[in-house]
Amino acid sequence: MIKKLDRSKFPVPGIKTLAGKSSTALALLIALNPRLLAAEPKADDNRKVFVADELTTVAIHTERGKIEIKGTDRLTVQAEKTNALDPNICVIVMEPDLPKKTLKLEVKKRTVFSSQGCLTGFRVELPKRMTVRAAAGTGDISAESLDGDLSAETGTGDIRLKDLHGAVKAHTGTGEISGIITAERGASLDTGTGAIKLKGLTGAVDVNTGTGEVTLEWAKAPKPGAKFKASVNTGSSNAAAIFPEGTKLKAELKSGAGSSTNEIGDSPDAGLVISMQSGAGNMSVLKAGDKKKP
Repeated sequence: MIKKLDRSKFPVPGIKTLAGKSSTALALLIALNPRLLAAEPKADDNRKVFVADELTTVAIHTERGKIEIKGTDRLTVQAEKTNALDPNICVIVMEPDLPKKTLKLEVKKRTVFSSQGCLTGFRVELPKRMTVRAAAGTGDISAESLDGDLSAETGTGDIRLKDLHGAVKAHTGTGEISGIITAERGASLDTGTGAIKLKGLTGAVDVNTGTGEVTLEWAKAPKPGAKFKASVNTGSSNAAAIFPEGTKLKAELKSGAGSSTNEIGDSPDAGLVISMQSGAGNMSVLKAGDKKKP
């Protein structure tokens, strides 16, 4: 009689979930990195854990659902879907793409002819170093504690950011972008309809809103010799850029039907250029602590 091959004795090379690794490989990983023990959850159809040693990026996509992202000091990616879904209508993908060094987390309809959407989100914890791309048709996106770059896009929903140090790119059609970030490698943010409110900035920003007030606050004055540009454009709303004591800058303020205020004044040798434009809003460059914010 021909015996059925036991595939568990012949593990396939490459990235696996922790449950799919050979006992020898898993023991070695845990011996080298005890933090993995705390990262591995109990068996759960809604949750998977991936060893991230060969991954650089996590790409997340939902049709209708919240996306929550948090950086950690662990060496694994822990992904959990946050709502049940109908397997007859929706398909979920939670798997690595090794050639692209990317972990794909995606929920989509099985057929374009279905009138029902897939109301499912993701909660993801990952190493801080990783790059994240998150997109939702409808749903809020939150991201915190990341050193890698972040791209976040939603058609309808708020984007909340906290403790981000890499480059940040965020867009929402209808919703607010807010948070406390350094964005040391720059930030590009835009909304169709919605406010943008950020604190803790240290570098260049490019901000655009159709309708929505803008409030940007820098955490510290630029270092001597540092050169960067902060650009703000609004269709019909007020905007304020707030800087700490000791900041030197050049301001370019234009408004079709609003006022312009520069409390700091221009310095000819400044490396920071702040450019603000609006069709009908007030443009203000303010000193930190000033109460005349929009």
